[in-house]
Formats: sequence, structure tokens, C-alpha cells
Amino acid sequence: MLCLVVALSAQTYIIPDLQRDDFKDFKTWWSINISGENHTWGVFNGYFMATLNNPNNGQQGGELPVDMTGMENIGFSTAYLMHVYSKDDTIQAIIRVKTLNALPPGSRGWGFWRSEELPITINQATWVFEQKADPIYSWASLETWWRARITRGLQFHKSVDLTVNNQNWHVYRIVRFGRQYYEIYVDDDPTPVVRADTSDLGGILNEDYGFDCWNDNLIYRYTQSATTGNDTVEVYYAGWLGSSSFVVDYVEIISGNYKYGHTVAPQGAVRLREVINEIDNGVQDGLWKGPYQFTVGGGPCLILATAKAEELDGYGDDDDLKIVLDGKDFGYNTPRSWDGDTDQGQPKTIVIDTVLSPGTHEISFYSEATPILYDATVLEAPNGQVVINQTLNESAPAGSVDFLWKTFEFDCDSGQVAIYISGSADEEPGWNYRNYPDPNGVFADIDSTDDDELRVELDNWDYGWGTDSAMMGNTLFGDSKTILIMQDVPAGHHVLKLYANETPTVYKVIVYVENKAAASPLERRTALAQSFELGANYPNPFNPSTTIPFKIPQAGHVVLQILDVNGRIIQTLIDKRLQPGAYQARWSGNDFLGKQTASGIYFYRLKYNKQVTTRKLIKLK
Repeated sequence: MLCLVVALSAQTYIIPDLQRDDFKDFKTWWSINISGENHTWGVFNGYFMATLNNPNNGQQGGELPVDMTGMENIGFSTAYLMHVYSKDDTIQAIIRVKTLNALPPGSRGWGFWRSEELPITINQATWVFEQKADPIYSWASLETWWRARITRGLQFHKSVDLTVNNQNWHVYRIVRFGRQYYEIYVDDDPTPVVRADTSDLGGILNEDYGFDCWNDNLIYRYTQSATTGNDTVEVYYAGWLGSSSFVVDYVEIISGNYKYGHTVAPQGAVRLREVINEIDNGVQDGLWKGPYQFTVGGGPCLILATAKAEELDGYGDDDDLKIVLDGKDFGYNTPRSWDGDTDQGQPKTIVIDTVLSPGTHEISFYSEATPILYDATVLEAPNGQVVINQTLNESAPAGSVDFLWKTFEFDCDSGQVAIYISGSADEEPGWNYRNYPDPNGVFADIDSTDDDELRVELDNWDYGWGTDSAMMGNTLFGDSKTILIMQDVPAGHHVLKLYANETPTVYKVIVYVENKAAASPLERRTALAQSFELGANYPNPFNPSTTIPFKIPQAGHVVLQILDVNGRIIQTLIDKRLQPGAYQARWSGNDFLGKQTASGIYFYRLKYNKQVTTRKLIKLK
């Protein structure tokens, strides 16, 4: 593929070890390459689509001149056609793609390539390439093919004709092992369809390169120069009426020895922590991840998993992901599953709050198509309880700078607290180009101060910017992540704070305490009460929490509960025997499962020995 090269000077950029684009948005490490007026592209419901329309308005083509007049193309590549990957790097590209039509005269493909203009002299590429020559040429049958191809210069190449139908979904994995060898794989086959090393190519691929995915009207003829007799590549352009399209589900470019996830050893309340961060390749449905085994002692158990499922607008099956726990199948397309048709690419954390018998258990994930699974986490403690379970799906305000964005309050006895946050952060405006001119020609530095970032504080513990307990745009590049913070805390009231730079997004916040508050929460005053009394809560109306005062004159069993307007009990704050005195209980607006209740009118009811009294409170939005 030929493209006009945009020259940039003195750039620096960040290349993450995993560049993943599943096309919910268009990553800024890509550029759109488009020549001609009729062609279209877009990022739609979890996929990228490009269409070449009526190149040269159907007029017959010919040999491409040096100024490349007549070339028409559409596709995407490494930003600005930069050669950001070194000939010494180990790099692999994984792409799931399908074409929507038989190829008209021209070419299309995807892979690693050293871009150049005419005349072609470097010709270094590791890619999957389809070409159809215009039948007006006598040599057309020799230059019509669908191949996995590795080339070096004009003399050396190694190619294998492909038998898979590229109008069906397939996964292509293209690997360059630095100065050693180069391989191309299709789907799950562990054997490369083509492999080349220096003995096949007369040396290493000694040029830096980028990634390209394209569809154009160019035809490449490998021949000998009529004047010099040397090997050469003649390039022709074609004209025709109609459309030629391809659809890409996802692309991953992986550097070095990057591994998708890692395992956190069980400790404290953590019974299982698998950081997975992997996309299913869509080749085969069924059991995908697991079974993961974990051991519990028989206490309240919290199972958490964050994932994403998309829908491809009819170009393929939607993503689906389900959980199977100890043989219990939670099913596809249920509230406790990920369904691309419903979720539409919105990452989601599923919470299963249950009690498991003492012993070893296992959890597995079954998939259809290409969901992304970020983690599987299990928390358990004999006296454990969820005290916060809030779905946000919100982004911080634009322009935030160390902005206190969200505050959550809870109470517990002394012990370990687990803070689980799912969210994402992006880099602004993309790769960190330095000395890149703005529209006025001014060279300006762009640094990480423009990136999305999230920082977490619990009471006096600050977990910092740019740590494993934070979210960083120039690491995630818009992808999602889960944070798990384990902290030993004293008994009492605690405050969790989220600080933002720019616009990080948080999907879910969960706090699980190892030891729930003895009286949820309860503070005994020193003065003894002279009578049974339920005081007015304050503040009222309230948000996010309110304090309920009461007094009892003698020791007795006390039950303090929150009821909705239908008389249903939604939370029990106290259920125990107390000594005489004045007390306060705090309600943070959550129900038995730790979920925030809706705004509106509620009642709080106090039972003491055989006495009962009730008062009204109001929760604001």
C-alpha cells in the first residue's frame, strides 16, 4: 500500500505495552488515511468500518505516476504514518476483521509496513494482503492473490496463499521477533501459516515500521525493469463503480513480553483476585476463563467481576459473557451477565452477595463473540458486610485539577476494609507529541497534565496519583481498570474520597468491611437517659447521611430500622441489647445490600422492650 507521508519533526510519544482498540471510540494513536472524495469511514457500535466508493469515478486507470495521481484509498494506520516500532522490537498485532464484498481491482490488507512513496525500493512488510489485478492486463492472473506475506526489498519474500474466506470473521496475528524471525497466524491455529527468518529474506527487516489497515485501488506488479533488467515493483491504479468495505472488531498491538493479567495472592478478606484484562478472540464460544478456585471459611461472600460487551449492528453476533459458580449457571442475557445488545459497550461490574459453605469453590466465565473481562474478585470474612455499593457511570467535570469529585461515608469496627472501584481514564489529546505545531505554527509541549487521572483517599491514607491504586490516562488510553485497595482501619466513621484530574470515569464503587459496625454505627453518650425517647433526625432532609438520636432509661433490647412508605424494612441499624443511656445512629442511605436508596420519604422505627415509636425522614437527590 502506498500513502502520502506526513513529515513531522522532533516527536516524542508514549507507546503502551498493550494498545487495544475495540472501537467504542477511535484511539488517538491512529490516523485515518483517505485519498479521494467519495470514501467513507466511521466508528460505530463497537467496530470500525471503511468503504471505498467509485474510485476514479469508474474511469479506466493505468500505471501510477510518481505524484500518485489516481491513487484512492481508505483505512487507518499508526498516527501520521509514523514508524514507531523498531526493527529490534518484539511486536505482535492481533486484528479481528472481515470484508463485506469480493475485492474489485485493487488491494486491501492489514499488518506491519514501512511506508514509502514511489519508486518502491524498501518494500519491507509483514502483513496479510489481498490483491486483484484489472483483467485488462495480460499478467492479471499472476497478480491476483490472497496471501500471508513477508517481504524484504525487491528480491526477497515468503508468501503463503490463504484458504480462509475473508468475508467471514477471522483473527490474524502478525508477529515480528526483532532481528530473529517473523510469523503470521490465523485464528487459533498454533502453527503459523508463514514463517520467515534471515535465511529466507537475505537478512533482517532492517527498517522501523508502523501498522496499517487499508482498502485501495492499487495493484502491485512484481517484475523486472525493461531498461535495467533489475527487479522492480510497478504500481497501477484502477477505476470502477461500486463499493468495497471492511469491518474491524478490534485491534491489539502488544509490545515485548507483555502479559494480559496477573494473580494476586489471597490475603486478609481477599479469597480470589484475578486481574484478567483480556478480550476473547471470538473464534470459539463456550468456556473462556477459569475455572478459578478459591477457599472460604463460610462467611458472607462478595463476588465481583467487571467486563464489557458490545453489539456489532448485524455484522456479527453481539458479545455475551456469563458466570458459572460451583455449577450454578447465571445464564446469558440476564441481569447478572454481560449482554452486548443491552450494555452497548458500557463496562459493567456484576456483584453477587452470597454465603458459601466452608471449603473450596470455583468460578468460570463463558463467552460468545469478543467481550472483554477485566477481573474476577472474591471477598469473604466471618463478619463481612457491604457498606457501599454504588453505580455511578459518571465522568468528572472537564478541567478538574485535584478536584474532590466524590465522597462516600461508612462505619465499621476495626479490621480490614476492601475498596473496589471500576472505571477508565484517557490521555488528552492522545499520544504525547512534543514540538508538534499547533494551527498557528507554534510548537508546544503536551504533557500528562492534560490526562485523565483518578486518585483515592480513605481518611488520612492517600493512595497517590500514578500508582496501582489510581487510574492514569497515559497508561489506560481510555481502556478500563479495576482498583482493589485493602486497608486496616480502626473502629468508627470513615470517609472515602475520589479526586480527579480532567475527566476520569467511574462505573462502580464498592466498600466491603471485614467487621461490620457493632451498632451500624452507634455512639454512646456519657449521660444516662431518664426516659424512652426517639429524637428528630438531623439533618432532615438529608444527603448523603443523617443522624438519629434516641434514649433508653433502662437496659433492654433495641431495634432501630428504616422503612419505606409501604412499610417494608430496607435497613436495620441496630438489633441488640443496650445499656441505659443516650445514643446516636447514623444512616448513610443504603439498603441491606449496601445499595443507595432512591430519594423520597422514609420512616425510622425504634422498638425498645415492648414500646414502639416511629418518625419520618426525607432523603434528597
